Amino acid sequence: MARSFAGPLAILLVLFFSAELSKAARLTTILDDSSEASNDLTAADSIDSVLETVSDTAEATNDIVRRFLDTAVGAYPPSPAPPSPQPPAPLDDSLYIDFVDMPAQGAKGTEKPIKQLVWFDDPDFYSQLKGYKPLQLVARPKRANCTEKQCQKCLGAWKASEKQDTVNVFFRDPVQISKIYIKQLLNPGIATVQFLKWKAPQEGATPPRLRGAVVLNQTSDSTQCGDWLTIDVPSDVSGIYLTPTKRGSAEKPKPIGVAKTAVGGIRVTVIRPAGVDADYGPWIEDIHFDGRALYPADPSIYTNYRLYAPGPTPSH
Repeated sequence: MARSFAGPLAILLVLFFSAELSKAARLTTILDDSSEASNDLTAADSIDSVLETVSDTAEATNDIVRRFLDTAVGAYPPSPAPPSPQPPAPLDDSLYIDFVDMPAQGAKGTEKPIKQLVWFDDPDFYSQLKGYKPLQLVARPKRANCTEKQCQKCLGAWKASEKQDTVNVFFRDPVQISKIYIKQLLNPGIATVQFLKWKAPQEGATPPRLRGAVVLNQTSDSTQCGDWLTIDVPSDVSGIYLTPTKRGSAEKPKPIGVAKTAVGGIRVTVIRPAGVDADYGPWIEDIHFDGRALYPADPSIYTNYRLYAPGPTPSH
């Protein structure tokens, strides 16, 4: 049965007005007394004393009201808690996965018959991994660590030669690249960096018709040995702000803007001066990328490089 508050509320009103009358009477008495107080007190001292006393009276009145409400009603209604922030919407890995500082995933093999494309997780990857070859740029981890060999020769780097001044690395899924980092171990000299257009299925092909945007073109390189050359790709070239749609796929990314900016690999050409010896290089230790993979077939291969936590597995 609901409690009736008519009686308690009436009592509260009586207490309130009685308290107000008491305060008024108390204030009058204080003012009368203050007029007869010693002349040693200044006007400011008298006013401060009055205000302090009235403040004490008001606080006592407030305390009566608090205790009454606590007894008759239960308590002051608590302030509502602020709403909890909504968690961000889970990412849909079926459309794309953002990655940072990620190496490419495949390059040309070394063992005969020569495989045009060997992936980093292929069963024969480490048997294909040879010193100074392109697969050094996708090995994770490398067998030969070049950390202590900066500005020196190292088996864990790719070395240019008189016959081979270009190296290609590839991605398993179509990607959009926003930034490229190239670590030059010895005799730095990057001339051009060019995108290779995405074509499904990925076979590691590099014919002229698949060569896309040139994102770096220079005749000299001021990078110091052991340092990183960083290339910022303009957003209109990378397509990183375009929205892929569920109607698309790795075979046919959509809309058309996403398809036109989808990359399957990159092609790096170095500057090799005339007359240098066979060991000159240049030497490239690593090539890493920021960007996103479109319609990834296996999200797990991006685990160590993702920008955001994984979303739920989409239902089919």
